[in-house]
Amino acid sequence: MKSRWYRSAQPEAYLPPCHVVTIRHSPSNSNPVSLTMSRLGLFFCAPYALFIAACLGIVSMGQVDYQSQFTYLELPIAAQLALAHWLGMDRALAVISWPDAYGLFMTPAFILLYAAGAAFERQLERRRGILSAHD
Repeated sequence: MKSRWYRSAQPEAYLPPCHVVTIRHSPSNSNPVSLTMSRLGLFFCAPYALFIAACLGIVSMGQVDYQSQFTYLELPIAAQLALAHWLGMDRALAVISWPDAYGLFMTPAFILLYAAGAAFERQLERRRGILSAHD
């Protein structure tokens, strides 16, 4: 069984990779290694990224008051802020700026969303492989 990094070499029909990155270890090595990104992982990340862009767009238009700006800035990371508050990290949150908070909280969120989508896609590929093997 080939690993998931070499999916593009498999003869079975499945979702083609969204993006293929070719890495050459050295100029003398002519054997490239292709890494594929999960389409479902990117699909899981897209709504969150669009929600963040919409909230930041509303704030940057300047047609909302200060309280609304705060609310729109807080919405994309509200769940992560609630978790940090529940863990008792309130004093640490008081000194973090908005860009730092976004970097601190959104990076793990994107990683978890992508990992969940990639794991789900891998599970679907396994099921397709089992079903096509019996036919």
